[in-house]
Amino acid sequence: MKIERQDTFMRDAIPARVKLEVTLCFLSSRITYRLLAIFFRISISSISKFIPEVCDVMYEALGEYLQVPNTREWEDIQVGFHHRWNFPGCFGAIDGKHVVIQVPPNSGRTNSLVLLAVVDHDYCFKYVDIGSYGRNSDGGAFQASSLYPVLENGSLLPEGGFLVGHDTH
Repeated sequence: MKIERQDTFMRDAIPARVKLEVTLCFLSSRITYRLLAIFFRISISSISKFIPEVCDVMYEALGEYLQVPNTREWEDIQVGFHHRWNFPGCFGAIDGKHVVIQVPPNSGRTNSLVLLAVVDHDYCFKYVDIGSYGRNSDGGAFQASSLYPVLENGSLLPEGGFLVGHDTH
């Protein structure tokens, strides 16, 4: 595993499972490194080193799932919205979420980034774009995403733009 380390003669390595638990706890809440250190009995300096490493490994592992869906996947999403929700022509639900990033004390400002996501008819994430600047609106984050050019150049729809449930004649 990419986040596992070998034990040394001085101390035992933090297990990969624990690193993942700490990272997910940190990402899912706004808990501080200090509280994580208390709850998990791990030093703040260790936590500050491995959380970015674990995030990088998670992004690398999930990278293939965070890409713009292909034409067939978009068709499946559209069919799902049509049949499950009686919403023909819908290719997904999109929204952006501003995520506040903790900055060092006394830095005098707050940083944030925008997480933009598209979900299908079953509430499953089909596309995620992370990292647009927090000062951007949802529309600005969308324009900066890799999804925007696909929509603009017309390659999102199947050839001819056929939509299930619509008469093409």
